[in-house]
Amino acid sequence: MIYTSFNDFFAVLSSKQRVKILQLLNREGPHCVNQIKNKLKVEQSAISHDMKRLLGCRFVFVERKGKERVYSINKTTIQPLFNLIREHVEAHCVRKDDKWND
Repeated sequence: MIYTSFNDFFAVLSSKQRVKILQLLNREGPHCVNQIKNKLKVEQSAISHDMKRLLGCRFVFVERKGKERVYSINKTTIQPLFNLIREHVEAHCVRKDDKWND
């Protein structure tokens, strides 16, 4: 059913922390959980939980490098979508009191 898929997609984006992870990966490229944890100042277990949700809808991909799992944004669909959202926000949504990149 398509509605379930749409709900899953938007449920992944409903977390401010998952959006921050995607913004980080989009801006800086691939990171391991430890790097994401340090940059966002969040517990490692919370990051791992979020990565599982992001992987579920293929917002990100994971690659093993030695003992680490390195995550990257889906460059085919999610990266262009985030770039389009950023353009839209900058053109239509920003107000003086808003901080979109918190």
